[in-house]
Amino acid sequence: LFPWESMSFMKQLSITRVPSIRSLNEIISRNNDESRIDVNIRSKIAIVLNPGSDLGRTEDRFSDVLTDVVNSCPDSKLLIREKPSEQIFLSMIQNSNLFIYVGHGGGEQYIRNSEIKKQDKLSASFLLGCSSASMKYFGDLEPSGLIYSYLIGGSPVILGNLWDVTDKDIDKFSMSVFEKTGLIRNVATTFDEGISVSDAVAESRDLCNLRYLNGAAPVVYGLPAKFM
Repeated sequence: LFPWESMSFMKQLSITRVPSIRSLNEIISRNNDESRIDVNIRSKIAIVLNPGSDLGRTEDRFSDVLTDVVNSCPDSKLLIREKPSEQIFLSMIQNSNLFIYVGHGGGEQYIRNSEIKKQDKLSASFLLGCSSASMKYFGDLEPSGLIYSYLIGGSPVILGNLWDVTDKDIDKFSMSVFEKTGLIRNVATTFDEGISVSDAVAESRDLCNLRYLNGAAPVVYGLPAKFM
């Protein structure tokens, strides 16, 4: 629950989280014993944007750029203002290289955690809604949450939010991450290729007006990843 990544001595570091050493070992084993991974964004990108049809400003900010991303990447899919069935949602996180969810929560209203956990290999995932990386606590037992389900299901890297965030700030943050990782290109960018997801997250936090409310919420679970 604690936003360690936003502490002053850690803010400039590239940080990803894992639940345990055993979990880390399993994630590395699933990814050909690599401790860092490359995510192919030249094809198979699946995106769900504003499935509840009530985030109009967010849809306006992202619809054009994400449509361009999907149109330029073969075998990609974009759903706007459309609630995916569980079968479609599962297909998107199974059969894509990168899955992006921009809506309320992490999409748990469209797919059961139990179905996510059953999988062997899921896509790298950006779950950009409120509290998508939050945990539920059960006394002395281990906490559980949607992020852990994705890790168990084989996702190598997941970006999510620890708590509820406001749309304007988190949209600004998300757009920056898209640009810095190379998912979308902006004429204002000065780098030749994208940086890693965890580096992009670290560099984008301070763009939020509420740096310690919205900017501290996003965290990365899994392995350090770079788009290619």
